Amino acid sequence: MELTAMTAVTVFCGASPGRRPGHLRTAAELGRALAGAGLKLVHGGARTGLMGAVADGALTAGGAVTGVVPRGMAAVRERSVSSSVRVTS
Repeated sequence: MELTAMTAVTVFCGASPGRRPGHLRTAAELGRALAGAGLKLVHGGARTGLMGAVADGALTAGGAVTGVVPRGMAAVRERSVSSSVRVTS
């Protein structure tokens, strides 16, 4: 079996800011670290909370972010993405 290098990481976390102030900061640091490692972020497409912070961190560090968003939620969720995928369920 041939192993290939990882190119993307999927992160699904809360659309709320978390229970502690450091959660948002840590989420943004994760996004920046993924971008710094050259990894694409795939996330739930939320523009708020921890998911938004991870995505914003990746985007500010020059990373690529894909949001996977149910069609019915697309209007309220997309922002922190460089591309998006809309799914039916």
